[in-house]
Amino acid sequence: MKLLLTLLLPLLTACASTSSEPQADPAPEATPEWNQLPQHEWLHQFLGEWENTSETLAGPGGEPVEWSSTETIRSVGGLWIVSDCLVETGGQHFAAMMTVGYDLRKGAFVGSWVDSAQMTLWSYVGQLDEERRVLTLEAEGPSMVNPSRTAQYRDQLELVGPDTKRMTSSVLEPDGSWSVFMTAEGRRVK
Repeated sequence: MKLLLTLLLPLLTACASTSSEPQADPAPEATPEWNQLPQHEWLHQFLGEWENTSETLAGPGGEPVEWSSTETIRSVGGLWIVSDCLVETGGQHFAAMMTVGYDLRKGAFVGSWVDSAQMTLWSYVGQLDEERRVLTLEAEGPSMVNPSRTAQYRDQLELVGPDTKRMTSSVLEPDGSWSVFMTAEGRRVK
């Protein structure tokens, strides 16, 4: 018991000496309004309901596969955009979700991609080009050629016009070039 009192005495003394008056919080550090950064404002241009048509290359020499999707892009607290996409291709349906925001500490856009056709959680890091037209997001994931290895990928998001957008997905080839394997054109419907 004496040992317990010895351990608790400093804590009890500290509690007894604190005033029951509310204490002012220390002055917060000067931070920008995170949901008003130009990077977040740029992302907000994608908010709305979209209809997309896409084309995926079915490997070297293969015929392109076309598919359509509907997409709802919403804001989460002004910091993130979240895309909920429903895809239909060849009578098959799957869902995908993409998140993108800007991390002030990293000085980069960050995000993620998941879909119901694979078990990979893709983590994005990227930058907006100098003209503020194309956001390039890069990720590492399973190689399409050899799933036991990884490969570098990039998705490029572009607002082509007020109600049209494009997403281009590429993989880094061994020779250092980027090979496009998917393009999606979107039209805002709401």
